[in-house]
Amino acid sequence: MDKQRSRNDWIDIIDAFANSGQSTKDWCESNGLNINTFKYWKSKLKRET
Repeated sequence: MDKQRSRNDWIDIIDAFANSGQSTKDWCESNGLNINTFKYWKSKLKRET
């Protein structure tokens, strides 16, 4: 079962990605994240700003 992450966790995750210089696919693979979940949260948080 996947770890439940909070909204604040996702903010930190997306900030780390933004500073990585990697593609979304590469970054998610190297950090063990599902790319679709990552894209969902990235979009969700962008809409909130």
